[in-house]
Amino acid sequence: MPTYQGVIYNGLWEYRPDFSRETWRQGATAVENIRSSGSDGLAAEDGRQGSIVWTMNSPYVFVGGRIEAEGWTRSSSSPGTERPEQAVRENLDKSFPIVGPARYQYYLKCQLEGAGWLRRLAIINDLQMAPLALPEMVVGENTFTYSDRSAGDRQVRITHRWVERSVSKAPEAPPAPVYPPDGGEADGTDIVFQWTPAADPDGHTIGDYHFELSSRPDMWLPLSMCFYKLISRTGDVTREKDTGAGPGKVIPKAQYTLLQPGLLAPDREYYWRVRAMDAQGVWGPWSRTWRFIPRGPAYPLDVTLDYDQAAAAGILRWKGQSPRPSAGQVPSLRQR
Repeated sequence: MPTYQGVIYNGLWEYRPDFSRETWRQGATAVENIRSSGSDGLAAEDGRQGSIVWTMNSPYVFVGGRIEAEGWTRSSSSPGTERPEQAVRENLDKSFPIVGPARYQYYLKCQLEGAGWLRRLAIINDLQMAPLALPEMVVGENTFTYSDRSAGDRQVRITHRWVERSVSKAPEAPPAPVYPPDGGEADGTDIVFQWTPAADPDGHTIGDYHFELSSRPDMWLPLSMCFYKLISRTGDVTREKDTGAGPGKVIPKAQYTLLQPGLLAPDREYYWRVRAMDAQGVWGPWSRTWRFIPRGPAYPLDVTLDYDQAAAAGILRWKGQSPRPSAGQVPSLRQR
């Protein structure tokens, strides 16, 4: 049986300014007393101390990284003589502790003075990615859109790498919902979503399901991250018995149980879908988008609290909502 590389959700973020062109200044937050000399790199202005500040921002958490710099020193007593180029490698892991608040931004400052030059710089960061928020490609044609805020012409290269897994065929989409039924209703908002298990053309077991629910029929955004779940990361799994070689294998159920009632609003239409992954790590297509309406008590309206300070008592008042008629029901009119 072929083995596959485990799924890795950490990312590498690199920034390498080109000091041979003046455009490097646009990427810096602050530049003071710095002169550039083409391929020679950067140096401080004569008799002054120069500094450059870069602001590192990321939508994902910084968890580590390193700085790689190359520079050289020109002798002031013997013009034209140089020391060998030196490479500096500084580990940044200690600057991002694993305990404490997540860090999405930090500053890096470089100081130059005397005869020192900075020829090349690479700022390399390890990022903790959010796998369900990452873009993904599908078999067939993929379209990518790039945008930035730079003015004028630019040259951009986008490189995509992936692991080709043609040995294993993708599992089929789950064929139908079990509960709530498509176009039907759910009794209350304490719901266990269930669907018909997906089939795999190679006979592999299903390694995971991906559940998504949205208030939009185009499924462009999940309602919240409570409704964008890998079933293997929930309680809707069974576990094989421990064979002594470690914990038993986790087997996802074809269902997703909401954490608590009240996460969905009653009498409102919602849309959901599911896709399956086989035991070899290959994801199949999404199912059709199914829709349903949860029924149940609605939340109160115009909630107010009147407080009688003399009596040290408060009266809570609200307006109730009349439930909407269920599918197939017609409100009756009684004539007096």
